[in-house]
Amino acid sequence: MSTPFALIWAPTFLGYTVALASYGATIGQLTYYARAFPSDRRLLKILFLVTFMVQVYVPNPLQGVLQYFNSALDSFYAHTVWIVSGHNRVITFGVIASTTAQLVLGLMVIGDVVHTPTLEALVDSKYQAWSALAGAACDIMITSSVFYYLRPARTGFIRRGNIIKRLNLVFIQMGLLTFINALALVILYFMQDGQVGRFLTGAPGVILSKTYVNSMLAV
Repeated sequence: MSTPFALIWAPTFLGYTVALASYGATIGQLTYYARAFPSDRRLLKILFLVTFMVQVYVPNPLQGVLQYFNSALDSFYAHTVWIVSGHNRVITFGVIASTTAQLVLGLMVIGDVVHTPTLEALVDSKYQAWSALAGAACDIMITSSVFYYLRPARTGFIRRGNIIKRLNLVFIQMGLLTFINALALVILYFMQDGQVGRFLTGAPGVILSKTYVNSMLAV
């Protein structure tokens, strides 16, 4: 028995409606960045521009596959954690290790899709949930380490509204956003069963790449 059309595309459509709003946020973030930080290094500017172009010009269904390359964006956070933690090798290695695991598992998912280019191959890949789980572990390590090292008691900056407090708040908010979305993908993967609800991971899968991009630009 074939899967009803609504069961295939409803989760993806739901994710797309949420992801669509993030396009506007991405444009606003990039515009603000270009005006506020004209002296940034050229490599960083190129990274943001390429990320933006992918979000705008790559078809949204294909971004469900490209989400597994979001581990490249985590290298940006690994560098930030390295600086914030005072060059703590253990924490930075943990972030890099989980990022690498996410990338390797994501490549395995893409391998499954290349071998069998169907939506079923993407949502049924056994590596999808483990890749998202590795991403969630990476997100929680980044968020918790930044919160620990930038807390007022440690930095000594307790004045209300200071830049350290604001930066800490941004990291926590964006880190939790990506963590919750990745965790939702893991949970929905194990919930989907047979013909009913088989494509539930389509919703968080479409949103996941957007949350990483918005998170990086916010930081």
